[in-house]
Amino acid sequence: MPQNRTQPYSPWRGLTLQLFALTILPLTVLLLAVTLGSLTVHQNAMRLMVGERDERAVYTASRAIEAEIHHRATAIHALALQANDTSAEAPEVFLS
Repeated sequence: MPQNRTQPYSPWRGLTLQLFALTILPLTVLLLAVTLGSLTVHQNAMRLMVGERDERAVYTASRAIEAEIHHRATAIHALALQANDTSAEAPEVFLS
């Protein structure tokens, strides 16, 4: 009589489980790693871009303030020269 021995059930015997464990799971982990790496690179690039934009905005504002100060200093200097020229006249003449 042949002996009918049953082998103990091994979870690694099914093709579906082997396919999942050896192919799909590693690819999923790799895809997740690439996604997180790309997200980090993108976030750093956006921070750099915002920093450069803010730097340009501050530089532009400082140039505008410098031009305004120069304009006002020139106006004050012109008023001072005009006041010297018309020192004998009333102040209302050169302020109008």
